[in-house]
Amino acid sequence: MLGLVAALYDYDCTEAGRRFQLATACEPVSAQVRYYYGFYYLFTVGRYKEAVERQEQARKEDPLNLLSRVQLMPSLRAAGRYADALSELHKVRQLDENFSPLSFLLGIVHASQGNFAEAAPGPLKLQPLRNSFPARSAPIRMEDNT
Repeated sequence: MLGLVAALYDYDCTEAGRRFQLATACEPVSAQVRYYYGFYYLFTVGRYKEAVERQEQARKEDPLNLLSRVQLMPSLRAAGRYADALSELHKVRQLDENFSPLSFLLGIVHASQGNFAEAAPGPLKLQPLRNSFPARSAPIRMEDNT
């Protein structure tokens, strides 16, 4: 967790790398730690091939973690593995076609390949999901505690 804090909150890549190295130095290493290390550190510092390796290992250990599976897509794309990125998203679709980040990310992959007809339905599918949340009846009021 300290590697994640250093990466996301302190913006200290050196410290994040050091903390993740410590966290992964000896087994057992949880799938979640492998995923965090791959996505939030290795991907961020441009070590895409290593990021993919860590994230794929995490996916093998925890195949039902849909968030880590869809977040493998940016690493695969950065490593030049566009077909694998699209394939991974389709596998997630088989597990849960209503997983909200899925439609958006499928649209990104298709658009980045110039396949705009396939890209357009993705974001449009989010509209019914957005409308399924109850609307606020009144705006949030901030109280003055002075």
